[in-house]
Amino acid sequence: MFKKKILSQVGYFNNNLNIIGDFDFMMRVSKMFSAHATNRPLIYYRNHKNNFSKINTKMFYNEYKNWYLYQLKKKDEYFYKNISFFKMKLQTLELKHLLLNEIKTLALFIKILKHPNFFIKIKYFLVFFIPKKIINLLQ
Repeated sequence: MFKKKILSQVGYFNNNLNIIGDFDFMMRVSKMFSAHATNRPLIYYRNHKNNFSKINTKMFYNEYKNWYLYQLKKKDEYFYKNISFFKMKLQTLELKHLLLNEIKTLALFIKILKHPNFFIKIKYFLVFFIPKKIINLLQ
C-alpha cells in the first residue's frame, strides 16, 4: 500500500517494462522513502509452467539487463551501494535463460563456474547436466 503522494513524486509503473515494472517502481520508491515490510504470507502465488516470467525468460533477462545498464549510465549512488546484488541478479537471470532456452555449451558451463553464489552455482550445475526434457517436466 502506498500513499498517493508517493505516486506523484516517484511516478507510476514504467509502461515499457512487462516483467520488472514492479521491481523498477520499488527501487525508485526505496530511494526517496522509508518503508516497512512483513514476512507474513499475505497472498498465494500460483506457480505453474505457463507463468509469464517463466515462459519469457529472455524478456526477463533483457529488461533487467537494460535496467542495470541504465543505472550504470545514470551513475546512481543507491545503485552503486548495492551493485554486487544487482550484478548477481543479472548473472542469475542470464544463466536461467540460457539453461532453459539455449544449447548447453562449454561457454555456459564457464559462466556457471564464474557465478559468485555457491548455492546457485550448484543448482545450475545440476540443471546443466540434466536433460532438457526432464527439466521441462519438473517445471
